[in-house]
Amino acid sequence: MRKTIDYEELVGALLEALPEVTPTFHALSDRWGQDYLPHVVFGDVVTEHFLIPLLEAPAPDSALLERIFAFLEAMAMSSDVRVREVVEVSVCERLQDRPEWVQSARAYMGPQTLHLCSGI
Repeated sequence: MRKTIDYEELVGALLEALPEVTPTFHALSDRWGQDYLPHVVFGDVVTEHFLIPLLEAPAPDSALLERIFAFLEAMAMSSDVRVREVVEVSVCERLQDRPEWVQSARAYMGPQTLHLCSGI
């Protein structure tokens, strides 16, 4: 994983780090067209299609959750404020919709992700 993630490279870094999101990304990006923002990708693909179903599963794939949250932690440590905002807005705010999602997610969050999510 890269030391810092830049906003312009965020979607590519996601697909590289978590190749299992690629089919969902491509299916949804056909609907979005060429002009999609990282916020849309993280909100629609990562949070809606991966995190929430995994957190709600009776037997979640812990290894995949750990990898997703490791990537989110790398984003939360980025020197690019726009990358940190993607975590805060497109992931943390959405997880706040249900207390049980936040409670389950906290077990996988690193310190910087916890910090970003606690400010909401």
